[in-house]
Amino acid sequence: MIRPDRTHHLSIGYTHVFSPTLISDTRLGYFQAYLARQSDGDRFSTNYVAQLGLKNLAAGPGDYTLPNIGLTGYAPGFPTGTSGFVGYGLRIVQNNIYYRGSESVTWIRGNHTLKLGGDFSHLMVGYDQGNNQNGNISFSGNYSGDSSGDFLLGFPSAATGGVGSLGNYGGVAKYSLAEQLYWYIQDDWRVNSRLTLNLGLRWEYQSPYRGRLANFDLGTLRQLLAGRPDYFVPGVGLFTGTGPVVLPNPPVRPDKNNYGPRVGLAYRLTNNTTIRSGFGVFYAYTGGGAAVNNMMSTAPFFVFVTLNSDPTRPTLRVADLFPGPEKTTTAVGSNQDLNQRTGYLYNYNLNIQQQLRPGLLFEAGYMGNTGQKQYGPVLLNQPRLPVNKITPESYLTRMPYPTLAPGFSQNTNYQWSNYNAAYLKFEQRPWHDLSYTVAYTFSKLMDSGAAGMNMYNRRPEHEPTPNNVPHNFIVSYVWQLPIGKGKGVNIQNPILDGLIGGWELSGITNFRSGFHFTIVAANDIANVLAGEQRADGTGVKPSRLDPRTNGLLGFDRAAYATPARGYFGNLGRNVQYGFGINNWDVGVNKNFAIRKLGEGGRLQIRAEWFNFFNHTQFNNPAATVNVTTNFGIVNSTRDPRILQVAGKLYW
Repeated sequence: MIRPDRTHHLSIGYTHVFSPTLISDTRLGYFQAYLARQSDGDRFSTNYVAQLGLKNLAAGPGDYTLPNIGLTGYAPGFPTGTSGFVGYGLRIVQNNIYYRGSESVTWIRGNHTLKLGGDFSHLMVGYDQGNNQNGNISFSGNYSGDSSGDFLLGFPSAATGGVGSLGNYGGVAKYSLAEQLYWYIQDDWRVNSRLTLNLGLRWEYQSPYRGRLANFDLGTLRQLLAGRPDYFVPGVGLFTGTGPVVLPNPPVRPDKNNYGPRVGLAYRLTNNTTIRSGFGVFYAYTGGGAAVNNMMSTAPFFVFVTLNSDPTRPTLRVADLFPGPEKTTTAVGSNQDLNQRTGYLYNYNLNIQQQLRPGLLFEAGYMGNTGQKQYGPVLLNQPRLPVNKITPESYLTRMPYPTLAPGFSQNTNYQWSNYNAAYLKFEQRPWHDLSYTVAYTFSKLMDSGAAGMNMYNRRPEHEPTPNNVPHNFIVSYVWQLPIGKGKGVNIQNPILDGLIGGWELSGITNFRSGFHFTIVAANDIANVLAGEQRADGTGVKPSRLDPRTNGLLGFDRAAYATPARGYFGNLGRNVQYGFGINNWDVGVNKNFAIRKLGEGGRLQIRAEWFNFFNHTQFNNPAATVNVTTNFGIVNSTRDPRILQVAGKLYW
């Protein structure tokens, strides 16, 4: 893959001291980011997909790359970074330009330090990005029993492709504009010699994006264009200059209620004991991303086709791919919630710090955060489970919106998260040539999951996250070994001291709980075409096995079963726990003085071992219940012991 990225930055700052207690700081900035993703070398001279017989792809020079081919059960091929074989399937060019200005004032008066300021930014998010302009074709093995057999027969299970634009809209290039405005005020108030308070308030606003945008209206089943009377009906075509403007520009309603209070406290209970606490509300902006993508890379600016074959009989053929942009009913795959709020996070902590002796600090505390109204996709058109499990009813009769794709989703504020942690920490500052930190954290991280399995019942999604780590113990240290001239083992001979004296030992040791993961089912067992599908639990308690003594099995497969055809599995997310970490990284180094290079001249020699004891650190096993050839098998590990030796010359 070729990534010819480049960025430009320009900033100007001016600080003016009116008096020792009044300081002004002014900043102006410009930032441009050109980000590109392409593959397969020259994308202008050869239309590869046309040579392969695929129709209506790669609208013009600049779009020419190879299609992406996915084979279930086979590892991806070349080029590195693709999700399948042969090619990357698309190219992306993104050109973002930001202008920014800020002003802050600091005023010290008595035992108060006041800070107030503001920040204004103008954002332009520019995309010349279609979606799978050269096709993404998947083969699952539904028809021959093996995905490579389906490939040879030309029977894909699914195919997606970008088939150009409709009307005179200038292709896929899209630009959206927005502004960000922030202001804040904070008072660091030293109440007395023991108590300090930090009190603040911040207001943040990002205007909704405006520009070349479109959004699908579920009431009229029309793709409306922002600020225009034009609209597009999937499977029918484009209608121009018809009726009033229904979708304003900008389309999303503004959210101006983004006030973030901040409170901090530090209280010196005794000369050796301090209590600290804090609370704040923080807002999450994407700067583009999730807040605008659904309205930019969409019809009629760019038409994206999603095709799914029947899981029991082939209804797609490679020779028939792809339909023209005016014929597809899947040109619109998502829309944007126009009442979307800005997501926010409550952050809170409390800790007590105790100096046990000079240089040795003990800390115990609690920290947590709760995320609300975070951006994410939610399924809106997933077919209901079939009544007839043997001969399922048509998907069209089971979907809320039969003219839309089964995986049609909406970007909205449904996601949440919750993290809570208690921790203990010892920190030893340099003492007898030794410094170290020892920390233990006990925590839990929950969230609402992504789009999920069943749009009609999201309760099974409310589980610990894949990166939930209940136990995490870590030690880091640096020790000047007591060997050498003037040390515990005093070496007077300068040659011997140069060889074995003055060495330093350092390292990081980490013991960590394993990540949990989800046991899934492949090949659309439920017959609903969209959403994750999971296995059934059999009633056997999930357990972890040692792969070294169980034929590479990483868990008890008896705990899981393939759901019956036409049913969702009964498992939630992340029910199986994986392998933890038992890792020791160790380093030694020594500095050899070279006086001829000056007072600071020296040669440093370092040797570093990662995973010093060469512990086997297993990755999670294969977790697809109905791919029986490798279900439960551990087929990869983290890095073994690695040694690196380096020298660095200082002068």
